[in-house]
Amino acid sequence: MKLGLFLLTLILAGSGVQAQTIGVSTLPGTPGGSVTRNSGGAFAQSFTTDGSAAAFDLISITWKLYASGGSNSGFSLTLMANSGSNLPGEVLATLSGPTSLSGYAENVFTATNVTLAANTRYWFSGTFTSGDGDIAYYYTTGGSTGDWTLSDTATSGDGTTWFSQPSGSNTIFSVQATSAIPEPASATALLGVVVLGAVFTRRRPRVA
Repeated sequence: MKLGLFLLTLILAGSGVQAQTIGVSTLPGTPGGSVTRNSGGAFAQSFTTDGSAAAFDLISITWKLYASGGSNSGFSLTLMANSGSNLPGEVLATLSGPTSLSGYAENVFTATNVTLAANTRYWFSGTFTSGDGDIAYYYTTGGSTGDWTLSDTATSGDGTTWFSQPSGSNTIFSVQATSAIPEPASATALLGVVVLGAVFTRRRPRVA
């Protein structure tokens, strides 16, 4: 069995099966027009993961936002599933981050134990959950960097009923995750190596 473990160690070291940062970003984009949601309103941005791993661990979401009026407190960012009509659906997690916004800045929200599936669309939404704060963002029509793809944006006047925004008017944001799980084919190959190594070790004749 020692040989099997040794071979597995060599393959893992040489194949890069380790935590690698992955995601998508529009942070380098040039700001265009702005969109404002009044008190109680919300807006959301979607992204789609790729198939480079079986699953991903979400690290953080960075979003360029600002408070445009009212009470600047109680801000919350949630990760949401995609509904059947390609709009924000079920709330999956609430990320940790600033509860108030200052100026137009990159606000970082971190995730804990949030797993994203491969080849799946997700949404993240921001709103003031208390007070009467207004929230705004600039959009960019530029491209993105990273391995994942952009999807759509949506707005809501009450935080529950969503409406699609024009295609291409993405917000300025960044999503970071790690891909620590190898693709199924890679995992199967590694398992095969371990089994073969174990069989070889057991069948090796003993020297008297």
